[in-house]
Amino acid sequence: MEQWNEAMPTEAISFAQAIERTTALLDEQAAGQRDAEKLYRAVADLVATANGARGFFVTFLSGEWPIADALPDGLVEALRTAPAVVAPLMTKNLAMSTAMIWAHRQNGDAEAASGSEQVARRSAALIARLQLPQIEREIAELKRALTDGQGDYAAFLDRWGYTEAQRAAIKEAIEPFG
Repeated sequence: MEQWNEAMPTEAISFAQAIERTTALLDEQAAGQRDAEKLYRAVADLVATANGARGFFVTFLSGEWPIADALPDGLVEALRTAPAVVAPLMTKNLAMSTAMIWAHRQNGDAEAASGSEQVARRSAALIARLQLPQIEREIAELKRALTDGQGDYAAFLDRWGYTEAQRAAIKEAIEPFG
């Protein structure tokens, strides 16, 4: 596991590197080795790119770090620095994890369902804290696709092959946000 290094550039970061860096960052934060300002800068750097943000969210939302439930202001502010990247990812994280809860339950996999429930719960909490207009627009587009099969999210829903039951669960999950 690499240690977080402030000098490491994030412009060309791969998804796998972003996961490694996020793990190192969150481990350091949990051990009290990273102050709020350094956490802010590191998260803002990560979410500035699509791969960095994807790696951050997959690690952050599914991991066991207390910060993922606490959502300190500095972390939320860092995520607000990249709304064009963060908004669609958070919308998709909520949709996908919600759909997977249903799929895992259908397959009798309680452990996987529990993991998806954690990601869905954390995604919803983070969306509520972020209060980004861009997320509101993404949620509205997702709702449109769920309602009439139109819009930017229609292809997303079709690509993942979500059933009517999964789509209904997603619609219920996004209801508080639009």
